[in-house]
Amino acid sequence: MNAKIALIVSSFACVLNTVGLAIPYWLYASASNSGVSEEIYFGLWKLCIKGQGSGQSISGCFGFDERGLDLPTVIITTRAVEIIAVGLMFSATLWAAVKIALKRTVLYTKISGIKCIIAGVLAIVGCVLFAINDDVKNLLKNGQQVHLHAGFALCIVAGIASLVAGVIYIIARPPEQQTGGAHSVYNKF
Repeated sequence: MNAKIALIVSSFACVLNTVGLAIPYWLYASASNSGVSEEIYFGLWKLCIKGQGSGQSISGCFGFDERGLDLPTVIITTRAVEIIAVGLMFSATLWAAVKIALKRTVLYTKISGIKCIIAGVLAIVGCVLFAINDDVKNLLKNGQQVHLHAGFALCIVAGIASLVAGVIYIIARPPEQQTGGAHSVYNKF
């Protein structure tokens, strides 16, 4: 396999994890009662509320850090783990891009592979920590259905993509060592 494929996959994983970490859609809660409906979108950084009833509607978002709230430990832990995962994904992608551009040996992409695998595991672990902890869900449950949402899903997909990129980086071979194709015959001479 070619390290350029891994570069594309790790870039994709890095973008997905960054977006998933940033958006306020990790949990979604909604309730409707007596003509009044409310929706809550909960992320790692902010909370957004939409309400409608009696001919009026309200909506707004506020950041947790702006309000000086005591956040549940799971939010702080998930933030930290996901930020480390994004950092590792970015550094792995940057390292591989530089080494591929400089046409260095594929041995140098092994470092990116290891970083991507660690980042993928961390991205998934951060999501699992968030999902199994009920502190945040209990804050939102007030007769509402609470569901994991898009930001959570993006970080899971990013973790899987990062694991795939890591494996591809590790098994990558220089173009002249790849089998098949017309060029492989000429590279032996």
